[in-house]
Amino acid sequence: MNNKGILTWWATFSILVQVQIGIGILSLPRDVHHIAKGDGWISVLFAGLSIQLLVTIIWLLATRFKSQTLYEFAPKLVGKYLGSLINIAYSIYFLSMVFLTTLLFTDILKRWVLFKTPHLVIYVLVLGVAYYLAKDNIKVIARFYTFTAMFVILLIFILVPALVSFDIRFVLPVGQTGIGNIAKGIKEVTNSMLGFELLLVLFPFIDERFRRYSIVVAANAFVTILYTLIVLITITVFSPAEIKLIPEPVLYMLKSFQFDLVERIDLLFISVWFVSIVTTLVMYLYVASLGVTTIFKRKSHAPMVGWCVLLIIAVLFFSNKDIYGIVNYVRVISNASYLFIFVLPLLLLFLSFIRKERGK
Repeated sequence: MNNKGILTWWATFSILVQVQIGIGILSLPRDVHHIAKGDGWISVLFAGLSIQLLVTIIWLLATRFKSQTLYEFAPKLVGKYLGSLINIAYSIYFLSMVFLTTLLFTDILKRWVLFKTPHLVIYVLVLGVAYYLAKDNIKVIARFYTFTAMFVILLIFILVPALVSFDIRFVLPVGQTGIGNIAKGIKEVTNSMLGFELLLVLFPFIDERFRRYSIVVAANAFVTILYTLIVLITITVFSPAEIKLIPEPVLYMLKSFQFDLVERIDLLFISVWFVSIVTTLVMYLYVASLGVTTIFKRKSHAPMVGWCVLLIIAVLFFSNKDIYGIVNYVRVISNASYLFIFVLPLLLLFLSFIRKERGK
């Protein structure tokens, strides 16, 4: 809590972008195509606009308590006991995002690279990297995010070879599925672009000179454009019949390309994409540990990070790892996320105006 007001505009932008780019990027083209068909890329654009509305609500709430995190101003708005309940709920939600991201990432690694490696080994290695970073203060973490921002650009360049197989006929005519299906596809995209809700906790750590709404707009716009390009490229490379049968169309698309220098470009993509997964895990783990630290009234979050990691590994070890179990976890956590990204922030914002409560 002693590192408030130190994040620069670039650090803030890098964190917001990299947290939003997560596990869903691989299967999103198939998921959204299943609903919106060739208009899936339009669903992504509308999802970006919807997310900007949610970001605006969170931004308005955060700016009313400039020097306080969610864990600090929630009890002031709704009372000590209900505020503590909200803090516990958000901490569990953030930890569940770490659980789900690790579970999905491990499943993909098992199927694409580490076929015979036990699940537990992958859990320990992935969360061990996240723990090593999350236990430090936000200044150190921000430096890591500013460095890894270049890997996001590298992801774009890796997708360039797919343009050779681009067939625009797969998305024509535009609007073929109707506005109803396009709207339904927005939900699938929104679930793949979560991470902006961390602003509720991270806002006080941003330098007052860089607390500009334009930064969060730019971050969300960048992610929206990136996801739109990925979905558009993928659904124009595979035919409508093919994409229904492919679980991770982005990886299968890259696997079909071979070069003299790099034979398996899909493995190169996974290596770069691993950095995006780590950045997502680190920030969710960091904000969750801050919540646990507040709940148990500890001075340092570092020990709490270790306990959080051990808890998640234990839950992962005893969790259902088949495809049906994973789908159920995704469905439950995705549906619950709307409570934390929309309902509670809107309610707290409303109460802050009713009670005329503001941070100093």
